[in-house]
Parts: sequence; structure tokens; C-alpha cells
Amino acid sequence: MMRKLARMQYIRHNMDPRSSEDHTHHEHTHSNNGSTLQYSNQDPSQDCVVDVQRQGLREIRVSAVLEDHVSSTYLLQPQMGTALYFEHQFTNTHTSPLNVTISWRDPELKLVKDQLECHLLRDLHFIQTPIDDNLITESPDAGQYGFFIHPNESVKLPFKYQTFSVPRQTSHQDMESGSQFEHKIIKVYLQTSHKDTLAILSVHVHPRWHRVDRVFNLYHPQQTFLKKYFELKHLITTEDGSEVELFTATSNHDNTCDIRHTKDGTPCCFVKSAVKAGPQSTSFFIMLYNQKYAFCPAEIWQVFIHPAQKVDHTLILGQSSAIQFNLLGNSIDRRINCYSLSGPVIKVVTPSPFLLVSHTLSTVQVTLKTYSPQRSTMMVTAVDMDSRQLVDTWLVCVTVLEPAVSRAFKISLPVGGTKPTSKSISFTNPYGNVKEFFLHANNPDYLTFDPSVLRVSHAQLSSKETGTMVLQFAPSAAPLSFNILVFINDE
Repeated sequence: MMRKLARMQYIRHNMDPRSSEDHTHHEHTHSNNGSTLQYSNQDPSQDCVVDVQRQGLREIRVSAVLEDHVSSTYLLQPQMGTALYFEHQFTNTHTSPLNVTISWRDPELKLVKDQLECHLLRDLHFIQTPIDDNLITESPDAGQYGFFIHPNESVKLPFKYQTFSVPRQTSHQDMESGSQFEHKIIKVYLQTSHKDTLAILSVHVHPRWHRVDRVFNLYHPQQTFLKKYFELKHLITTEDGSEVELFTATSNHDNTCDIRHTKDGTPCCFVKSAVKAGPQSTSFFIMLYNQKYAFCPAEIWQVFIHPAQKVDHTLILGQSSAIQFNLLGNSIDRRINCYSLSGPVIKVVTPSPFLLVSHTLSTVQVTLKTYSPQRSTMMVTAVDMDSRQLVDTWLVCVTVLEPAVSRAFKISLPVGGTKPTSKSISFTNPYGNVKEFFLHANNPDYLTFDPSVLRVSHAQLSSKETGTMVLQFAPSAAPLSFNILVFINDE
């Protein structure tokens, strides 16, 4: 009533032009729930704003109190690939039966509907109390589950939480507080058909790091697909000799990972993954299970994929060949050093370390020489010496061709004995200048040289000068026949 009188007086004051401008403003107070709200006849619209805010805060506070009253909290500390099981007991305190719907938004939390899976999980977590096997029903709507409950009846809802994602690292501030991985809270709502909330499950998920049984480092051409088979002989056979069926899962859902059998029937883990642009490496995890429902992994593998620039090169057996790689500088100057993991087969000719000037194109030169006729893959890396960061990687795929044979010899050797057999062959320098020649064989187990250079009166052969090479053949206990290539190089 006081508020209405104040508004009427405000209206009369505005409609009456003869009213004085220094009219006295009356203020009235209204008390509600111990709080005092002040109304003024100066601007009635402010009174409406105060009422709206008060009603909104009241609804939020009442809702928070009710949610806290019907909420249950569960703490889970999962590891990647391992299933955690818990049950929530719900009692219908109403006097009428209810159709209860269960809803949540996290796909890693699931209701266990399979009877055999539920009993296996209960046995795994040492739970012996009875449970209704046919309680949960799934509605035609995707992700909607429900159950029917009588008055004063209690039921147990079986939940399973299992993640195949790698836990995210927390920020530096959270790590100082003792938290290493990001936490999350899953809200599960139990509601009636009229959307009235009956209970709320607050599931707090605190991830933990998992074990890693094996680590693989794979080098593959960038922006292609990696296809790899991993043997599983150590996992398919048990102590009694029987074979176990294996199942797989991966932390990267874009990858293909399953169990396949080779031509001889051996089971292998097949992985297909897209390789991104270099030089940054990527990794993912493979989980192997020896049970159908995949509760706990038997092994966890971590696979690192190192992308590299693919370079195809054709090489003649026993001869040297040069390759050049282009290296583009970034915004700053850097000291670069190049490395090769292929030993004497590939050598970096470019002096290292060298200065890579910003925004310029530099050339890295390497030489290749192999005495094996098989196709091989070699790797060359460029590393920043100051920051210890990988700048670029080249994957050299070498195809080896047979050399042209200049002279052929057929040599017969005695069978048996313990001492090597020596044979001498002469060689003439075909060049017009002085050169020093070195000897190599593609099968050093059967053929060696004494010494490894041509035997002459001095270290080098003049033009058209003839030298002698001494071939030493290892003894053989059984008769056999094979071909050996002897390479005479000037380097």
C-alpha cells in the first residue's frame, strides 16, 4: 500500500505543472528475510529492477540448497585404459511409483547394462551384494536411460568410467598446488518424466598417469600414412601353452588399430596412422587387452612417429654418390650440426657446425656408399646446437643397382683346413695421372685383403703402372659355390 501511494504521488507530481520543483521525496523501506530494500519515488523503474534481482537470487539460492540436499559425490582416480566401477543406491521416497530418467553429458561415463559385464566388474571390485540385472532400460532417444521404481523401493545403479584419452597436464599454478593433471566434474541427473530433479550424482574425476610397457620410435615420410605390424608372440601364449584372444584400443581415435593375422597365421597388432608435417613428432598409446570387455590392459605401448622429408636415391653398388638437401632458415641465425645414424654408409660432407643465416637457403651435402645390394633406408638430421632442437630430418630411401663387372675370375679352393688360401691378381692403373687405389669386398666374411691397398713398391700407382692385390679366402669345411665382388676405388 505504501508503494502504491508513492507511485500515485509521483504521477500527480509529474502531471501537475504548478507543483514546486523542490518537492520533498518520501522514502519507504520494505523488509523481507532480514534484508532491507529501499524504494524511492524518484524512479519507480529502479524498484522493478530490485524486485527482479531479488527473485533471481532467491531462485538460484533455493536451487543450490535443493541440489546440495539431493547430491551425492563420488571420487574417481582413473588411469588410461582401466575401467572403474561404482554403484549408486537410489530410494523412491514418494508415495507413488516413478519413471526415472538418467542423463549426463560425458561419453566416458556409462551405465552397465550387460549382465555378464556387470557381474565381472562386481567380482573384480569385490562387491557381493545383490543387484537387479534387468533394471535399466534404454529409450528410443539417443543417450536416454531410465528405470521404473515403486514407492519406498531402493535400487542400485551400476556405472563404469573408462577413458582412452591421455590426461592433460595442468598449468604451472595448479601443479604448485599438487595437481598434475586436469580434473573434471560429471553431473548425473535423475529426474521424473516432468523434469523434476530427484537426485544428482557429482562424479569428481582426478586422472593419474599410467604405466608404459614398451616404447617404439618410428621414422616415416611426412604427410603420408604409416602402416605397421607389431608381433604379439609374447602375449598370445599362456603358461599352459594355450592361446589367448587379444583386443586393442588406442588413445588417438583417428588411428586404425586392430588385431590381424599374417599369412602364416601369426596374430599381429596392425596400426595405421596419418603422419603430419615435420619436424615435430607425435605420439599415441596402444592398449592390449586379453579379455573381451577390456577392463584392464595387459600392456600399454607408446608409439612415437617422427616425420621426415623423403628423398629417393639410386646408387650403384660399391660407388660413391652425392646428395644435396636444402635447409631454410627462420627468423634468427642458428648454428646447425648434421648427424647420420647409418655409420660409414652415409657421411655428411658439409662442415659442421655451420651458420644457418635467417631467411636464407643453405645446402647440406652428404655422400653415400654401400656394399650391400639390398634396398635400405637411412636418416640424416639437422640439430640447432644452441637450443638442442630438431630443425629438420631427411629419410633417404636408397635403391642399389648392380655395378658393371670389368674382369671375372673363377677360383677353386681346397675344402677343409684351418688357414686361409691366398691368391694374387695384378691390376694396372688406367688413368693418365698418379692414383692410390683401395680394395673392398661385398662379402668380407669369406674374402679379405693383405694389405687393403695394392701391393707396390710405393704407396701410389703411376699412369699405366701395374700393382698386385693379394686375396685371402677363409677356409671352408664343406664344398660350396658363391660369387664375391671386389671393388677397386680411388677413395
